[in-house]
Amino acid sequence: MRIVCYLTAFVLFTPLLRAEQINFNLERDKNTTEFNYHWRDGKGTEHQIGFVMDNEVLYGTFRHFKAYRQSAAQRFVLKQLREISSTFDPRDIRVQLSLTQAGIQVEASSVDEESSLAVLQTLRKAQQESFDEFLKNNYFSPYIDPFGVEGVNPDHGRFAAESIELLKPIKEAFKKKYGRIRSKKMLSIVLSFVQSIPYHDQVSEADKNAGFIPPNKLLYRNLGDCDSKSTLFASLAKAMYPKLGVAMIYIPNHTLVGLQIAHVGQDQWINHNGIHYILAEPVGPELLPMAKVADSSESYVFGKMYRVEKVKRPKRKRK
Repeated sequence: MRIVCYLTAFVLFTPLLRAEQINFNLERDKNTTEFNYHWRDGKGTEHQIGFVMDNEVLYGTFRHFKAYRQSAAQRFVLKQLREISSTFDPRDIRVQLSLTQAGIQVEASSVDEESSLAVLQTLRKAQQESFDEFLKNNYFSPYIDPFGVEGVNPDHGRFAAESIELLKPIKEAFKKKYGRIRSKKMLSIVLSFVQSIPYHDQVSEADKNAGFIPPNKLLYRNLGDCDSKSTLFASLAKAMYPKLGVAMIYIPNHTLVGLQIAHVGQDQWINHNGIHYILAEPVGPELLPMAKVADSSESYVFGKMYRVEKVKRPKRKRK
């Protein structure tokens, strides 16, 4: 499943500024890569920031991530089912597994009907568990959209959570540059930084198929699409403020980010399970301010045609 963003904004009398990355520079040596950014925010204020990242972390993280392919998932599940089927005595139970256009077909026959039903139940449970395992191993997650349609997406929340440590040099650069300003103001600057990264929904054939670029790859490519830029912003927000509630907000064909910050005045926000999230549009190129969404997003948001996925901080590994 590929999220393609269709984002338009119509503002009377005062047109929104478009995100502008004035300059981007990347210098790579044997062990590290140095980034330098220069951009202009929605108020016309220019910002500059630089940081250095370890090459092994930058280029090695998520290197095995590939586009979701149903055929690969089916092969994995079929292999698991065949291994389980081999444990049954063929004199007592006969199992047939086959791939059809509708998916994997499982059949079990025995002189004992109860045995057949029990084996079928075991295999069907294993089928679902194997599919779930494939998704987890490959950084995907299942979902049901507001229209009841089932699908598979990259696990954006997990990518965001597992990128927090990776993005530490950026967090530290922003903290050093802007000091102890209010979190909402700091995140507004970070939002403009992400918005100014050039938008592209077809970076390469491989990325086009995946429909998603992990945060590290987005940084060194300096290109990103809708859910990729939203994941980067969500991860940066969580990196800067670990206790802040952050969520991915999915509407049809688009992704927003929700931040658990008190809303004021004309802020646009949602209430999900009693938690209030102000909304952010990281995609650009319009420099929509914090707590303001595009007109094309607003109808879905206030029609409650969205789903919410919280970004959790990864558990610390025990030593």
